Amino acid sequence: MLIGNLDAGGKERQLIALLKGLKERKHISTIVAVMNPNGLRESEASQFANSLINVSRMFEFDLLSPVIKLVRLGRRENIQVIHTWGSGIWDLVGLMVAKFCRVPILHGGIRLSPSRLDFSNRLTKWSAQKADAIVANSQSGLQAFGLAADPRSRVIYNGVDMSRFEGLEEYPPEKHKNLCMVANFSNKKDHISLVAAMPVILTSFPDARLLLVGHNAGTLDAVKAYASEIGVESHVEYITDTLHPEPYIAKSRIGILSTNETVHGEGTANALLEYMALSKPVVVSDNGGNREVVKDGESGFVIKPGSPEEIGKHVNYLLADAVRAQEMGRVGKAILIEKFNMEKMINAYVEIYQALENQDSG
Repeated sequence: MLIGNLDAGGKERQLIALLKGLKERKHISTIVAVMNPNGLRESEASQFANSLINVSRMFEFDLLSPVIKLVRLGRRENIQVIHTWGSGIWDLVGLMVAKFCRVPILHGGIRLSPSRLDFSNRLTKWSAQKADAIVANSQSGLQAFGLAADPRSRVIYNGVDMSRFEGLEEYPPEKHKNLCMVANFSNKKDHISLVAAMPVILTSFPDARLLLVGHNAGTLDAVKAYASEIGVESHVEYITDTLHPEPYIAKSRIGILSTNETVHGEGTANALLEYMALSKPVVVSDNGGNREVVKDGESGFVIKPGSPEEIGKHVNYLLADAVRAQEMGRVGKAILIEKFNMEKMINAYVEIYQALENQDSG
């Protein structure tokens, strides 16, 4: 498996979940090649991979050295399938290594559903068109990349390791009016619209508190400055140093995911699945694959992106009607267990690996 880095994103969490499941399959061994070392999840991944290696480069845009090193590794270890995890340039490197080693490649770089393809996305699409099999984590992702009709394409939804949530309460005390958004602070996420909704929420629920859980990827200072500017800073808590958002979700009543439509389209957002695992009703922007996860009006509300008014309206509705909120949360958890089952995800990948191996040996 080839990935750019093992940092604190959803793609990285999914790779680790898959590694954990594959470790229990004694007939499969995994080597994870990391192109940018020292990611926050690297040590966690190394617990489940048979081997984890950092692939050094001579300079930032050096592709020749990684290709040579990975080809040597592939031949030495008798690699039978290469599985890329994006993004862009690393999908291309994986394709080159697979061709030199003459082994099949599973292209797994389609993890988003962008409204337009930038240069990196175009590289991802081009390398996918040359792959033996293509996996995206949403139907909207395949459509965004123009690959939905490709017979090599398949959707495998993210699976959730439910053991992460054991022992956590699903319904906090009624007096707790916590709201939670799990998302790194980057221009892909729209924390500003959520913070902008707080004055409306606080008018009806003055004890409401917003928990923002994520690492700083460039926009944290701007979010803090805006919260201070509109006078809600005392109602916003920033948790920027954890890889385990589960306890913060557990003590919240509603899970929110506000994303920026012009920059980013979700594939299958792990944050939504984490909310649903703890039976939280969801308020989410109508981007990418979010409608494939959340049933609007049944497990939560899918709203227009960049709309503080809609966030405020739906949050107030859910805070005012705890019975309805809990019912929506139960529906969401049932959807999660059926559609985003970890064992189902692992079995689907194993099926593809075996098909590619048979194709290669044939």
